[in-house]
Amino acid sequence: MQPVAILRAHTQRTTVHEVRCGLGPGDRPYPERHEGWCVALVRRGTFTYRAHDTRRARELRPGWLLLGRDGAEFECSHTTSTGDDCIAIKVDAALLDDVRASLPLGGRDPFPRSVLPPVPRVVGAVESADRALRAGKPYDADALSMAVVEAVLRACGAEAPRVREPSSRDHERVEAAIAAIDERPEESWALGDLSALVGASSFHFARAFRTLVGTTPHRYVVSARLRRAALLLLETRRPVTDIAFDVGFGDLSNFIHSFRREMGVTPRDFRARPTLA
Repeated sequence: MQPVAILRAHTQRTTVHEVRCGLGPGDRPYPERHEGWCVALVRRGTFTYRAHDTRRARELRPGWLLLGRDGAEFECSHTTSTGDDCIAIKVDAALLDDVRASLPLGGRDPFPRSVLPPVPRVVGAVESADRALRAGKPYDADALSMAVVEAVLRACGAEAPRVREPSSRDHERVEAAIAAIDERPEESWALGDLSALVGASSFHFARAFRTLVGTTPHRYVVSARLRRAALLLLETRRPVTDIAFDVGFGDLSNFIHSFRREMGVTPRDFRARPTLA
C-alpha cells in the first residue's frame, strides 16, 4: 500500500501535504526520492528512516522531524507498528536560501542532518496552521514554511538571525505593499506575492513589515478586508455572503468570526446599529 499524499496548501514556493502511510512490519522498504527540500513532522506512528548518505536507519516517533534534501534517495520501514501520519512541508530552493541568508551558516549544507528530535517551535507552527485550516480559516503557507525552516536551521546549530534597523528602502517596500493591499484587499496576497511585488526577499520583507507596521503581512491583509467589508455593509444593501466573498474571504463562517472578533458585533448587527450622525 503506497503512502497517500493529501494536498493541504500550495503556493509558488511552498507545498504542504498530509502524508498517510499504511505500511507495516510485513512490507519491504523500497527506494524513494525527495522531490525538493522538505521538512516532515511525524504526527502519528513510529517508523525508521534511512537517508541516502548513511547506512544507519533512524527511528522517528511523533513530534520528530525528517529533513529531506532535494533529489536525495531514502527508505522508510515499519518494524514494530503499522502506518504513520506526517505533515510534509516542501519549500523551493529560493525560499530556503532566503532564510539561510539571515543566519550565519557559512557554506554548510542547508540541512546538515536528516533527522531531528522534536523542535517545539516547529510543532507549534504546524499544529496552529493545521487547526486554522480545519476550522476554515486562512493561513499563509509561505510564512509557515519560513518559520519552520528557521526553527530547523537554528536547531541544527545556526545562531539567531542578524537583526538590523529597517532601511529607507525597507520603508519604501513596506509602504508599497500596504498601498497594494489597501487597494486590492480581496487578492490572495501570500507573503511570497507581496515580497515579489516590492522586490524583496520574503524573509527580510516579513521582518521589516512587522517591525515597521507592528503586525504581520497576513494580519494586515485580514484587517484591510474587514475594513472594506465594514464600508460595504454601511454603504450598500448587498447580502453579507456576497460581501464576504468579494473582500477575499473564502468562507462565510470565518468572515463572521473574524468580523465579530475585530468589530465586537456580527456583520448584520454592525449594519443594523444606528449611525452616530
